[in-house]
Amino acid sequence: MRLFISYAHQNYAKVKKLQTLLEKAGGEVWFDRDLHGGDNWWQRIVHKIKEADVFVFALSPQSNASAFCYVEHQYALDLNKPILPILLKEAELPIGRLQETHYVDARKLNSPETALAISRSLLNLQKQILSGAYPMPDPPPPPPPFLDKTNPLKNEREQLRNLNQLLEPDINRIIDRLKHLGARLSSRTADEVRMLLETIINSEHVSPSVKQEANNALKALPPSDRRRPLWLYAAAGAASIIIIALVILLLVNPSGSVNSPRVIPTPADGRTVITAENAAQVERLKLLGRGNPIRVSWSPDGKTVAFGTYRGVWLYDHDQPNTPPRLLDGHTSFVEAIAFNSDGSILASGSWDDTIRLWNVATESPIGSPIPFHPSARSLAFSPDGRLLAARGYSSLKLWDITDPANPAEGQTIIDSVTSNDIAFNDSGTLLAYPASENRIMVLDMSSGSTRQIGQHDDIVMTVAFSPNGRILASGSRDTTIRLWDTDSETAIGTLAGHTGAVGSLVFTPDSTSLISSGDDTSIRIWDMENLTQVNELAQTDSFKWVLIALSPDGGELASTSPDGVLRFWDTVNAQPIGDPIHLFNNYFGEGVVFTGDSKQVAAGYWDNRILLWDIETESSRLLGQHKGNGNLSLAFSPTDPNLLASGGADDLVKLWQLTGARDLLRTGGSENVNGDAQRLAFDPDGAYISIAYSGDDDRIRVFEVATGNETRTLHSTDHPDPYCTAFNPDGTKLAAGYQDGSVIIWDWKKGAVVHTLTPQHRDAVWSVAFSPDGNYLVSGSHDKAFRIWNATTGELVVERTEQRGSIRSLALSPDGQLLLVGTLNPGELWLWDVSDPTAPKDLITLSPPGSIVDTVAFSPDGTRMAANGSWGIVSIWGIP
Repeated sequence: MRLFISYAHQNYAKVKKLQTLLEKAGGEVWFDRDLHGGDNWWQRIVHKIKEADVFVFALSPQSNASAFCYVEHQYALDLNKPILPILLKEAELPIGRLQETHYVDARKLNSPETALAISRSLLNLQKQILSGAYPMPDPPPPPPPFLDKTNPLKNEREQLRNLNQLLEPDINRIIDRLKHLGARLSSRTADEVRMLLETIINSEHVSPSVKQEANNALKALPPSDRRRPLWLYAAAGAASIIIIALVILLLVNPSGSVNSPRVIPTPADGRTVITAENAAQVERLKLLGRGNPIRVSWSPDGKTVAFGTYRGVWLYDHDQPNTPPRLLDGHTSFVEAIAFNSDGSILASGSWDDTIRLWNVATESPIGSPIPFHPSARSLAFSPDGRLLAARGYSSLKLWDITDPANPAEGQTIIDSVTSNDIAFNDSGTLLAYPASENRIMVLDMSSGSTRQIGQHDDIVMTVAFSPNGRILASGSRDTTIRLWDTDSETAIGTLAGHTGAVGSLVFTPDSTSLISSGDDTSIRIWDMENLTQVNELAQTDSFKWVLIALSPDGGELASTSPDGVLRFWDTVNAQPIGDPIHLFNNYFGEGVVFTGDSKQVAAGYWDNRILLWDIETESSRLLGQHKGNGNLSLAFSPTDPNLLASGGADDLVKLWQLTGARDLLRTGGSENVNGDAQRLAFDPDGAYISIAYSGDDDRIRVFEVATGNETRTLHSTDHPDPYCTAFNPDGTKLAAGYQDGSVIIWDWKKGAVVHTLTPQHRDAVWSVAFSPDGNYLVSGSHDKAFRIWNATTGELVVERTEQRGSIRSLALSPDGQLLLVGTLNPGELWLWDVSDPTAPKDLITLSPPGSIVDTVAFSPDGTRMAANGSWGIVSIWGIP
């Protein structure tokens, strides 16, 4: 999905970080990095808007006040593009028709909650686009004329010189542009806007209705001696993503001759080495990790807590949650909705794979075939008698009669722009409550099949719940309030205020005397239903905002978790935690993966900067350590010490870890002298030095000595900012680096001198580079959907292959240099290439790991296995059994 970002250049640093989050969510991102003006520049911008699937508006006071952002946004609206607003700095929210557009609060760009919100928003938009919700106008509207930075009203002046030849719709468009440009430009230019509007008002060729529009626009302009308000016009931005090209290039010698025949090692465990001849037999061996929780539910007998994640539904023993869970495996994407029926015999699950499944809880086996439901189910509810199953999707509510669970019969369908997560039956099964558009709370009368509105909030309704006695319907909203409704009279009872963020989950205690709520402010609150007051607040302090809750059948215990995967149990009577927090899941994004020397384990990094060591066969893990903060995490094993692991984290530190004991041996770099975004690190062949690229404010490559931690060399290019990746050549004398502007530089790193700046440069950022084992060739993979193989000695381009499947995020060469493994964005795929002849790489096989992004790929030292780490905190292991 291709994304266009409209932003103010004062926010450039934040937009670069936003670009990374959007790409991790599977988007191909384009934004204007060129500060020069001119017709060609403007034509490129409008072309990219038209080409984009989603228009992302980076909200800030500066972008709200930008005439260019306004014009870009208006053109996106004219093209009927989906708009995704992403809030970077505190700014006024959309007004008018844009007020209903959901925005993502990304003021904390480094938080995992922001990453998850962006990923969800993009997926929602992608589903809407695929369903045909945003057709291009036919014929498409003309692009807006060039907005000259030094003469921004030039087009309007020229058009109004021929005012008598303009049609009324054309004049109205000019009036609209003048009205909004006048609020965004200098006071001197705003005065000229007034003059042009007066020209329309005084013209004898203009109708009275048009004159009235011009007069209204004139009155709406702020006085020239008063600061203009910063209205937000380009408010909703969507995220289709410039799929940036991958290039998986491999090695050829200067004469173009074929490399010598490969030598196939014999693995100690007897496995077959992956070769070009047997690549078609490659299959997924293991999925390491359980994903991150999206939904939680408690079984009616109180023995099991169920979680929906990417891998399926995990069932945990309540009394022993740290024991291995059981997996209900069958979905192929996120399980966002789960529900037990009233006797606990059946569990329903709804997934982003557009199916609903029914499971026999006793046998933990599927019942019947998957039930198609498009778009995907976000909430499920059984009627109290277990006869009906209701499912809420993105655009409809459906009912099935599951008297025979193996053969469910589809019943009533309600299409009412359903907007939120939760639906609920009352105690008798006569009413089904659901949130709807325009902040309404609707109920479906099960006997008549009719619907009616029971109440309304000031913002989107997120959740609904009936009290067990059936007398009260509670609703939680993004307006931060909980509202209570009498189900008999359908009148308001009261409002519970206290949350500081959206209220996303509500559960009543079995006796209906208390209500428990949670939301995105990290708090869990307990309310007394008799006095309508808060009586307790549980101290939930997660790094993620979203808190998911489930109540035990007796009401005495509450389970809470969030996408950070930490489970907590609470005593609801005393409002105290029960035991210590339990870490059940992996974090949202994977960041780095590398095999141990024996090829039997992998070290994997995660968005929260934890490093886990996984045993491939047993799927067990242990925590090696952690960096501070959230964000980029890079890993590499020493080539001379198989027990020595280096990591670079969001805290700008490089750390060394000994696997035996997992001690933090050395810290170097550090935020005290580095103020940049740490990218990927690499060992030199002797294991004596570590290089790490810092983009952003630091904007240089630093080389550290492993023995002492001292910085021995700093490499900085004034012409090519923001290094993203590095790799040493086999003899350790050269260091290759890929840069944000698409350039690749080969350095004599000990001298600090540039050996080659490879040309032509890639058309977008270079995310990964790798030398061939003989050092003759260098492979570079880029965001521009192309891979290149270079002669590392001469700096000449050997071959370029432009692919149209996804932007290259990472690449790795097999130990014998004959195979190239590539990880991509949107779709998140693994490409395996035969590069035994570097002049003619052969595409062998494409593999599909979970998620929309492959952040890091690696070969095992024996060449028998491959690993990929990316979306949803799951490491995929591939190979030949």
